[in-house]
Amino acid sequence: MKVANLDFSQSAAVEIDPGERQIIVAGPGSGKTEVVAALVAYLVRAQGLDPAFELLVISYSRAAIHAMNRRLRAADVQSAASIRTLDSLAQQIVLEAYGEEISGRGMFDARVSRATEAVRSSAWAGIEEVEHLVVDEVQDVVGQRAELLLALVESLPPRSGFTLLGDPAQAIYDYQLSTTHPMTSGELLDLIGKRSGVARRELTGSYRATTRQTRAAVALRHGAGQGLELGADAVHDFVTDLTPITDEEIARLAASQRSSFAVLTDTNGQALMEVQRLWRAGIPALIRRRATSSVIDRWVAELLVERAVWTFDDFAEVVGDADVATDRWRALRRRDGPRTIETRDLALRLRRRALPAELIASDPDVPVVSTIHRAKGLEFDSIVLARYPARYDDDRDSAQIARVEYVGLTRAQSRLNSIERDSYPHILHRDRSDDRWLRSWKKKSAVKALEIRGEDVDRTVPPADEDASVVQHHLSSAVRPGDPLVLEYDWTSADVPHWLVKHDGVTVGRTTLEFGTAARQVLHGKIEMNLKDVHVECVETVVGEPVDGLPGRVGRHGLWLGVRPVGLACREWQETQ
Repeated sequence: MKVANLDFSQSAAVEIDPGERQIIVAGPGSGKTEVVAALVAYLVRAQGLDPAFELLVISYSRAAIHAMNRRLRAADVQSAASIRTLDSLAQQIVLEAYGEEISGRGMFDARVSRATEAVRSSAWAGIEEVEHLVVDEVQDVVGQRAELLLALVESLPPRSGFTLLGDPAQAIYDYQLSTTHPMTSGELLDLIGKRSGVARRELTGSYRATTRQTRAAVALRHGAGQGLELGADAVHDFVTDLTPITDEEIARLAASQRSSFAVLTDTNGQALMEVQRLWRAGIPALIRRRATSSVIDRWVAELLVERAVWTFDDFAEVVGDADVATDRWRALRRRDGPRTIETRDLALRLRRRALPAELIASDPDVPVVSTIHRAKGLEFDSIVLARYPARYDDDRDSAQIARVEYVGLTRAQSRLNSIERDSYPHILHRDRSDDRWLRSWKKKSAVKALEIRGEDVDRTVPPADEDASVVQHHLSSAVRPGDPLVLEYDWTSADVPHWLVKHDGVTVGRTTLEFGTAARQVLHGKIEMNLKDVHVECVETVVGEPVDGLPGRVGRHGLWLGVRPVGLACREWQETQ
């Protein structure tokens, strides 16, 4: 079986036997996602592998997983259930090997370490079923995750193969290394590449860049990331020579290009400043969340709340699209469970396990503001690099900085610009206690605004103003990404301040104890006032304990809609204050 529409280098990487072992160098725009999707389709359709059990596909980013799933559906291959992030695989391994549920904020590394132990000790039997392992963006796998991937490769049955794809010039996660887990992606690939029978290939095409400027950015690759001073200087000079752009031009581009436009920054604090500028220009922009934030798409609550028990026929009838229904059903249903789905049982499982990619909220069609790290694997028609003064705590060397800049440059298809920012008198810094970004005025102690995150809204009960069902309808029908929110001080607060989260006058949530504690600590002086400059990141499915007795039976299965806020929440001073 020949795969159509692939160039020679891509075909060589795709048309393989399941037992073949290969490392593929894939530069930006070389068609890597297409190759992964084509490889999976080829192994399923031509080689007869079962995508749910015999194929294990790992991607660093959920955005890449969504892209692969779209391509697989177009190729009529229903294999979405086999594609996951390394962290979600670690959760599955620990659960299947030990029956343990390691969840919660700050437990990601513990889960990966426990999964590595399970693979190395042969406690996880799932590896025996794998006929071929595919790993996308392997240059992003470092530290503990590199150790887990190495254990997976070493534990594959002798009959099984693997395909590892990546680009050393885009290795930008070395800052995650520690003295106890120092393995870089380069060291990982060296160890695997020295094994007998491993082929090395390269994707030679370039299909993203469409203009002389963006092709020139891609051509920097042979210098970027190699540790050479010449390469670092070339990338830096390229960035310095970008045509500057004004805020007014940024707003016009963002309004016209929507999700094909992005502003990229070095830190998330800078991204919060940039997205605020777009909001104030009336642009409903999106700020990309951190990769560890598992946000369940709103359709889960909107659809499943209607029934206690679902059959596939009932589910497919409500979804409408047969292919989408099949993918979602596989993601919701337990692999070895009954043929029906009980909504309460599903809510319990979603609370305690890593989420399949099909349940993760996808990005809306709005302009994007992101750190370069969080934009990894994405592409846009136009990119603006927001350049802030060098950080005092930036201990990266010139080669590391060049790799990051190179990744930012190569996200663009046709247009690259830059904008210079002088952050003073604003000072962006992090709160040491919870890593929350703060904005101060002229000196660090004069904090004027603090970062609010999606998890800063209470999720223990459905939001209710007077009628919880009215709030759910408002969230479903009226709340959109980028909409402004008002945080109204809750005068019923005791020692810790709370704020009511309001959208168009409707209370759609209440801030958490953790947010109130952080606000009390950093906002010195008067805090009994409203907070502004907060917007909607998205509406999500919240999973909690079943709640009985609310109007419209809201939350009776443990699922409901909630809002995720984002922004640098600033005190709303009145003229009299």
